[in-house]
Amino acid sequence: MDKYRVFISYSHTDYKIAKKLVKILEENGLIPIWDKNLKWGHGFPEQIKNFIAHAHVFIPLITKSASKRGWVHQEIGYAMALNVPILPITLDRVPEGMLQNLHAVAWSSNLKALKQKLSYETFDNLVKFAQENFPPLFECAEFHEARTKMLIDYAKKVRELGFFGHIRQKGLLSSFHIPNKPLSDPIWRQRYGTTIPSEYRCQLLLEERRIFEEHARESGCSLIVDPYYAYNEKEYGISGRLARLKPLLEFLESMPDDKIKIAFYKG
Repeated sequence: MDKYRVFISYSHTDYKIAKKLVKILEENGLIPIWDKNLKWGHGFPEQIKNFIAHAHVFIPLITKSASKRGWVHQEIGYAMALNVPILPITLDRVPEGMLQNLHAVAWSSNLKALKQKLSYETFDNLVKFAQENFPPLFECAEFHEARTKMLIDYAKKVRELGFFGHIRQKGLLSSFHIPNKPLSDPIWRQRYGTTIPSEYRCQLLLEERRIFEEHARESGCSLIVDPYYAYNEKEYGISGRLARLKPLLEFLESMPDDKIKIAFYKG
């Protein structure tokens, strides 16, 4: 069962209510994210945006105090712009504007009844409905270096939340055919033959491999690969083919069975 991350937006005046909400979500098998997850020495707005962008569901706690805070409305707008599902919890009426058409959960002093309303199934249904009706935004990159940098940055942002994500990749040989060795190791020259790319690109690839492996060893990975691509000897030669297959094989053999699923594209 996947644990959904739920970001809670609230006014500090309502801290006691938010704390009760956090406890309810935790007891229901969810992962609440709120300002107590913020790290010292990092920018507050940037961290909040990162929390919202990587949340499965966004909960604004709507009270009279929160309705007067402009930043609460800004966070709601940011979540909507990213197509993050929103589940308002209200102590007062839902304010006019962006949330008007959303079904809200009324806060109740009966915490047992509230816990039933905020069950895991409630969030599971909300996430699945959003996936079917509001496709998430995506990013793409035109050049290899930009793509690799994007993957690294995304993986780092998830780690900064204090979590590790399950790696899902569909590609030729996945990120795990990249050698997890220093650039001075002979395997890098074997990998490219006479067409060695820039040191900057190799350094990015090494960083991609290492941070993806960090996530995979914590939360597992599901891979769809095409090993037949490695049989293209014209460009890199036999040693280049082996320099790609060997790191992938070593990674697969080192992973616990319950942490990896792999499928081959064809053949």
